[in-house]
Amino acid sequence: GLSNKAVYADGTADEPAKSGNDHKPPGSATTMKRPPIEDDLLQNTLWPEIQKLYGHGFEVFCLAIHSVGKLLASACKASKAEHAVIRLWDCESWKQLQSLSAHTLTVTQMAFSNSGHRLLAVSRDRTWSVWHQVSLDEKAFALEQHADKKTAVHSRIIWTCSWSPDDLHFVTGSRDKKMIVWKEDGAASQGWSPASEVLEAKDAITAVDFCPQLLDKLNAVYMVAVGFESGQLSIFSWQCRNSDHVSWQRLLDFNSSLSHSACVKQVQWHKYKAHSEESVKDQDLLLATCGEDHAVKIIKCNVAMKHRISTSH
Repeated sequence: GLSNKAVYADGTADEPAKSGNDHKPPGSATTMKRPPIEDDLLQNTLWPEIQKLYGHGFEVFCLAIHSVGKLLASACKASKAEHAVIRLWDCESWKQLQSLSAHTLTVTQMAFSNSGHRLLAVSRDRTWSVWHQVSLDEKAFALEQHADKKTAVHSRIIWTCSWSPDDLHFVTGSRDKKMIVWKEDGAASQGWSPASEVLEAKDAITAVDFCPQLLDKLNAVYMVAVGFESGQLSIFSWQCRNSDHVSWQRLLDFNSSLSHSACVKQVQWHKYKAHSEESVKDQDLLLATCGEDHAVKIIKCNVAMKHRISTSH
């Protein structure tokens, strides 16, 4: 693989001689039983460590990057509110900007909105929170809404969340096998409220991601990739013309060769066409997935016509 090691024509590497099991010939694969340290990254990859960020009391559980790379949000495993904070970091100075407190247990996933003006977080405490940027000139965020255990609808851990491409909605998925789309209510007192009927799945939902393009822009049909605890991958459509017309439709269940053999940890659409005004008909979209089976998959999805999708691996 790619490396910073200098390897010459005779196959020797520009490094001191090593003895015992530490010696590896150039280009050899290395099996590691621990996360790589700075020396490992510097010697064996093109990704040398440039900064350590200190602040969390326990191992980091999830990260989110701002849409234009200005901010990094991080959260660690937590059994108390004092550790269940979200820390915001400046990606230029790498200094901590803020510590956002709302949750009482581990924040399981975070997502900045596509505009970068909001930050969404979900947690093991069965609630979600939305934070908004204080002003366009500042990198500070303030709490906009924190759902309690009743208004959050979910009765188990909320594992995953995602913003719609227009930032008008977000979706949450939970161990309780429910998936819900939320919308911002026009009335300030209402805040964010359910925009969809609850999708009741057969398995715990562990990963979701809105497609960056609408399936049908004219009729406001969104597309959502979903990963389940069983390893199954599926694609659903969700339509919302107005408050009286909402619906879920299962478009595709991936076959066993494309799905995972263990819990799906994350799904992510390629966002290279996120700002296109066209719908996804007759276009190839890439979907990346990873799971506890240690597999990472890139799947090409082609929407040949409305509500019909073909895939290739």
